[in-house]
Amino acid sequence: MTPGNVFCFDSQNGESIWNSSGMGRARNPTPVLADGLFYFGFEEREVGCLDVNNGTLLWTFQNIHAPEEARKGVSAHAIIKGDRLFAVSGSVSAHNLTTRRFLWQAVPGQTNFGISFPYGHMKANLLHGDPFDGKYVYATGGNFSNLNFFKIDTESKRVIWGSNATWGAFFSFLWRLHSVS
Repeated sequence: MTPGNVFCFDSQNGESIWNSSGMGRARNPTPVLADGLFYFGFEEREVGCLDVNNGTLLWTFQNIHAPEEARKGVSAHAIIKGDRLFAVSGSVSAHNLTTRRFLWQAVPGQTNFGISFPYGHMKANLLHGDPFDGKYVYATGGNFSNLNFFKIDTESKRVIWGSNATWGAFFSFLWRLHSVS
């Protein structure tokens, strides 16, 4: 991936198979591959899906409800749980992989998300959820002064819990941990 382009190469000889161009700029892309489809994030708060066989862009979702500060786009890889894709693009959004439909998004600062972020935006990483039942997804994120941790119900988009810590508290914890050893 380069700004505006996604390339596919033959792994045996390095020859180009296809090049999809004219797309948004991918930001910190770690694409997810599932069932012949390639999911990744763009700048400007978008999530996209390509067909790996020919590079055709099948759909994009632009998170118009995310605050302008989040316009730098999806800052982490998306994850797949069952038939759903979860991505961060200024909020956490869920997409049905079977129907290719947008399901919901949890927007920071709104009551459905339950948590107000410092500076009102989320630039985060999604972590794989509860290994026992798959009902939750975990998000971490923050800005230059705060860290946020969340457990989100994948069905209702409800935040089960959220916590906040400052980087100073985090580094203080690391210093104490190092001092003990």
